[in-house]
Amino acid sequence: MDENVALAPEGLREALGVPFHNLDAKAIAEGSAAFNTIKDWFDA
Repeated sequence: MDENVALAPEGLREALGVPFHNLDAKAIAEGSAAFNTIKDWFDA
């Protein structure tokens, strides 16, 4: 457990240093569209 806690900041720094991937952007856009659809169902 302590080892994971120690590695977390290092992994976060690595992740922040990686350019945003096109597939990530696509997945976020699809997820956002799905969320909006579900929200519309609830609002109807």
